[in-house]
Amino acid sequence: MLANCNQCNMPWSKTLAKLAAAAAKKIPATGGVVHWERTPPGYWEKLMGALPVTEAWGVGGRIGQRLERLGITTAAQLQAADPVMIRARSPWC
Repeated sequence: MLANCNQCNMPWSKTLAKLAAAAAKKIPATGGVVHWERTPPGYWEKLMGALPVTEAWGVGGRIGQRLERLGITTAAQLQAADPVMIRARSPWC
């Protein structure tokens, strides 16, 4: 079961849904269910920090490699990155 992620100030997205599903499967303490509003503070940020940028929805291998050359290796870094900088330093935009 997934609810809105109010505490982490991140928009609902396929990446967060993917992250929640992976956490529900891999973390036994969840009992197979992750509920956005019942997680401790910082939980989602920590998981996003552990998620490789290529696991973010819509980021394939080629773009992932380009982002990694810019120093963006995790989903959390991608979320925090300046889109203007990415566009300026990325020939594919």
